[in-house]
Amino acid sequence: MAFVGEAPADYEVIDGKPLVGPSGWRFDKLLKLAEIDRAACLVTNVVDIQAPDNDIDKLLVPKTKAAPGFPMVRSGKYLPLELVPQLDRLRDEIVKCRPNVVVAMGAFAVWALYGKAAALKDVWGTVFESDGVVIGQKVVASYHPAFTFHNPKIMQLIAMAFAKAKIESGSPEIVYDDRRVALEPTLRDITDAVNASFLEDLIAIDLETVPRARQIKCVGFSMGDGYATVVPFVDYRKPDNSYWRSTEEEIAAWEQIKRLCESQVPKVLQNGLYDARYLYDHGIMLRNYLHDTRLMQHALYPELPKDLGGMAAMYLNERPWKLWRGLREGRKREE
Repeated sequence: MAFVGEAPADYEVIDGKPLVGPSGWRFDKLLKLAEIDRAACLVTNVVDIQAPDNDIDKLLVPKTKAAPGFPMVRSGKYLPLELVPQLDRLRDEIVKCRPNVVVAMGAFAVWALYGKAAALKDVWGTVFESDGVVIGQKVVASYHPAFTFHNPKIMQLIAMAFAKAKIESGSPEIVYDDRRVALEPTLRDITDAVNASFLEDLIAIDLETVPRARQIKCVGFSMGDGYATVVPFVDYRKPDNSYWRSTEEEIAAWEQIKRLCESQVPKVLQNGLYDARYLYDHGIMLRNYLHDTRLMQHALYPELPKDLGGMAAMYLNERPWKLWRGLREGRKREE
């Protein structure tokens, strides 16, 4: 295993070792919780230069002064040319160590391993293949232990990421669950999927919306077999922003959604009260709404994240799929 932080702080500069001092003590405690032996791991930082005021942003530069060929680190901030050798050093350390998994701790470390900017809330706990300093390396994203001094709740999230990394350290291969999603179904595809749902014990349903227009963008549903169907209504690729070629086709698609939602088959949703209201406003009753993953998560772990991305990272082995999202206006509000 390898653990990559961001940059040394005061104690690390004095001792000449990464992750010592208060952050190191917290790091050691987290390793102990995950039953990981620090002596058996590579522990390093993206750069071995202390940032002014321990602020990574102060090591970065605007685009006009950026090293060529490197993506943005965060909004308006880029890697300066003088730090490029630091990435070469990091690459050499990881290649020499040959870990099965690297834990990227902090947004700067995720950038270096992921190969582009990413918000930690969108990648925490996910397993991905590096497109950064070591192409193809298996990586688990985590918050940095120092962040726990600003937000103690993060301690549990880091411990979970470390525990997942320990499991992943058994092999350099990444194994994801097989998922098949019909993104552009025909009316026949939708009808067949809805008919099949009536024979199931549970249906998962989720909406994406355009809140400012009070509009449903698409409806997705699955019967838990790794296959899902997405019924689009808004399609920004089309001149009229509609997925369907005619009003009659769109009405027929809505009729299938109505059959699905109003069936007596038990249903599970994420933040389903939001979805139920949108469906109600479209003349559709959500019947036998039995489970809600957000409410169940809150009942079990009120202090932990309850967004779908966070729960997927906790319980499943998923890619950072939140980063695949294109237009953001359809994002469900869960705060």
